[in-house]
This record gives sequence, C-alpha cells and structure tokens, in this order.
Amino acid sequence: MERRIQILRWLKWGGVILGWIMYWFTRSFGYVIAIPLGVIATVGFWVLIREEETRTIGKSIAQVMDRAIRSVSEVRHMIEIKRIKPGIIARVFLIGAGPDTEKIRGTVRKELAESGLKRYIWAFQLTDMENTAQLAENQKRLNDQLIEHIKSKS
Repeated sequence: MERRIQILRWLKWGGVILGWIMYWFTRSFGYVIAIPLGVIATVGFWVLIREEETRTIGKSIAQVMDRAIRSVSEVRHMIEIKRIKPGIIARVFLIGAGPDTEKIRGTVRKELAESGLKRYIWAFQLTDMENTAQLAENQKRLNDQLIEHIKSKS
C-alpha cells in the first residue's frame, strides 16, 4: 500500500500539467476564460487525488488493525476511521474483549508502527463494550475525550 500512496502523492502534481493543458487549449476563448478553467482543472484533479490518497490510507490502517486484532483474539470489533485536518483518527470498538483489551491495544499499536502507517494517525482510541447497543454512547464518550485532548494541546 505504501507504494500506492507514493504514486498518488506524485500523481497529485499531474494536476498542474492538466491545468496547463486546459489553459493551452482554451486560450483561444480569451484569458478571462482560459485561466479560470486551468485553475479549476488543477484544483479539481488535486482534490480528487487527495481524497483517493486519504481513502487508501484509511483502508490500509483499517486492514492492519483488523489483522492485528484477529491475530490476538477472535473478539467481535468495529473500526472507525475519520479524517480531520491534523491527521486521521482511528477508533476500535471491541465487543466483549474483557481481559484481552490491553493485549489487543498493544498489538494494534505495534502493527501500526511496523507497517509505517502510524505517522498518518493523529489519535488512536480503543474501547471495550458489552454489546453493539452501547456504540452511540461510546462514540460520544470518545468524542468528549478527543475534545478535551484538543483543548489541552491548545
């Protein structure tokens, strides 16, 4: 996956070439039209590739976390990946893990570090719950913890 991410990073710069091509072929309509079309082509391609890069990173993080959890225990779990400005928030909701929770936490952290994906993660949260009915309550609690963490850093 790291190779795909690198390719997407380089491909983003292809938007500049696309913008220039758009400008070149529309300049016969005048600069007032050609320049905005070139800019729109550049920015549009940049945003499109950036979203794919983020999706690829999130998918890779989820796969690594899932593999790490399954290597420790057959506990049911849900993984939530969110993108915010400083980085990615990765959350794991374990269902009935009990005493395996800390072992799973350590294994997931280790696997993320070894895979090189840890640098993309801004916050990692893991919680254990009895059943899926507690999901909304746990999401709210984790959101509150995250807000407190952000406030303490600023």
